[in-house]
Amino acid sequence: MGPWYGQGMGPGMMGGWVTVPDKLPAPKNMEWVQKLREILTLERNSYSQYAIDADKYNAAMPYMMVIPQEEYHVHLIEGLFAAYGVKSDEKPATTIETKTLKEAFELCVRMEQGLIPRYTWLVQNAEDRDSAQVLNNILLQTRMHLAMFEHALDMGGQGMGPGMMRGPGMGGGMMGPSRGGR
Repeated sequence: MGPWYGQGMGPGMMGGWVTVPDKLPAPKNMEWVQKLREILTLERNSYSQYAIDADKYNAAMPYMMVIPQEEYHVHLIEGLFAAYGVKSDEKPATTIETKTLKEAFELCVRMEQGLIPRYTWLVQNAEDRDSAQVLNNILLQTRMHLAMFEHALDMGGQGMGPGMMRGPGMGGGMMGPSRGGR
């Protein structure tokens, strides 16, 4: 399947690139396969929710770092199903209507928290090393997503403000002062 390169600050920022081989032995444990299907649905939901809320609240951070990785997670899990030769059971993504950015960040925290024990179980019960490596990489990124959304809440749920990136309204940071200068 080869590496997949997303947009923005893609998967390389947190956890590195992983690839899914073209062919993997189909898992024998049907409970494991069902849990992988469930996590694929949850990842699709996260991707859709984050994209909608980022746009709705015009919030760049931490969404601009997380959204490409959520898309990457979906891509990797779909790749696992393809490598196994097993149907993934396409389910449309569902979203929740949030009323404030703080509420959106709280939802993000709950969504990421819900994924961690599921990924942990899948990694621990994977039947092959490649699947475990792919899922462990996603687990690492999921833990980082949780930390970023928790940080956004700690900042008052108003976005991450001045910090890592330069751009309108984002102040100075790692990348230097904003266009407004300092």
